[in-house]
Amino acid sequence: MTDDWVHTLFDKIYHAYNEHDAAATIDCYTEDLDPFVNGEPGPPTRAAFIEALQEQWLGFPDVTASETFRHVSGDLVVTEMIIEGHNTAPFLDRPATGKIWHVTLAWLCRVRDGRVAQLRVYVDNSALQRAVARR
Repeated sequence: MTDDWVHTLFDKIYHAYNEHDAAATIDCYTEDLDPFVNGEPGPPTRAAFIEALQEQWLGFPDVTASETFRHVSGDLVVTEMIIEGHNTAPFLDRPATGKIWHVTLAWLCRVRDGRVAQLRVYVDNSALQRAVARR
């Protein structure tokens, strides 16, 4: 078996994120997705994960993710990306600042049945905090 389907899945994940397409995004993750975001209580379910992405898309309407690295080994995928966008709309009950959010982050994922079943996000959230700070 080749890893082509995994590459197709992650290409779809990035495309759906950049198109801000929640329906296409949710289809990339299993119903029992196990998400984790380092350093903070992140979204505990697939639905909450998608809601968090939708909140990003609303607060940063031009946000995009650009993949800089991908490694596939069996059911394990490591992907590194740069996320960048401007806070031009309210975000998490804070008014827009117009500031840029530019961050590099890594995902460690387990895939099952053609979708992501486990997601570990490793990111320094200080860049997001600076983007939404009113100073």
